[in-house]
Amino acid sequence: MITQSEFHQKIHHNLNERIVAYNNHYYGTTKPRRADHLVYFGFYTDDLARLIGIDYKPSEVDSIKDLVFYYAFPNNAFKYRLKGEYAVDGVEQLIKKINEQYDYFVNVFVYLWKTSRMDSVEVTEVIEQFIRQYFNDMRYKEAYTKFLDKYIQVYRRVKNTRVDETDDYEWSLMVKKASETRDRVVEKFKKSADHKLDEDSINFIYDLILITSLMDSKVESLNKGCQFKIASGKIKAQYLESLLSLAKPKEYELLYLKP
Repeated sequence: MITQSEFHQKIHHNLNERIVAYNNHYYGTTKPRRADHLVYFGFYTDDLARLIGIDYKPSEVDSIKDLVFYYAFPNNAFKYRLKGEYAVDGVEQLIKKINEQYDYFVNVFVYLWKTSRMDSVEVTEVIEQFIRQYFNDMRYKEAYTKFLDKYIQVYRRVKNTRVDETDDYEWSLMVKKASETRDRVVEKFKKSADHKLDEDSINFIYDLILITSLMDSKVESLNKGCQFKIASGKIKAQYLESLLSLAKPKEYELLYLKP
C-alpha cells in the first residue's frame, strides 16, 4: 500500500481536498478540539477498507449469516483480511472462533433490524428500554484512581522524571459530562425498581430466535430476484421485506474517499 506508486499518486494528488472533506464529514461546523483525532475504530477500519477496495458490500451477501456478519461483526482490521490482495492465512479460523464465542453477534444484528422497522418515536422509546441492557457502570474502578496516581508519582521519582502538570479543560469537561450522565442513568434505574420483561423485550427474543434459525437454514442468494427459499410460515412477508432492505441500504457519497 505504501510502495505502490499508483496508489501513492491516487491518494496524494488531492490529499488536501480529502482532508477537508473528511473533517466536514466527521466534525461538520464544530470548532476544532484537542481530541478530534479520536474516531470510532470501526469507522476508521471501514474507511480504510473502502479506500483500498477490500470492503464488504451488502449487495454481495448471499445468506442471512453473511448479512449478520456484515452488520454485526466488529469492524476489526482482520475482518477485511478474509479475501483479496491483503488476505491473511488463519483469519477465517479466527473469525469462526470469535463468532462461536459470541453467538455470531446475532443480538447486535437483531437490535439493528428491529430498530430499522420503527419510526423515530418508536426508536427513541426502545433506546430508553435498552439503556438498562447496554449501560456500563464504571464506578467500581474509581477506588483504584488514588492507587494509580500514587503509582505514577513513585514511578516518576524512581525514574527521576519531571512532568509539567497542565489542566486539560476539554478532557476534564468530557469526563464531567460522562460522570453526570452515568449518575443520572443509575438514579433512573433505582427509581424504576425491579425490571420486568415487557412486550418489546419478548418480541426481541422472538426475533433473536428467528434470525438464529434462519442462519441455520439453507437459503438462496439475497439478490437473486430478491427471494428467499425458506420453509413456508418461517418468516412473515413484512419481515422478509425488511431483511431484503438491509441488503440494499442507501449509499452515501463519501467525498474523502473519492479519487
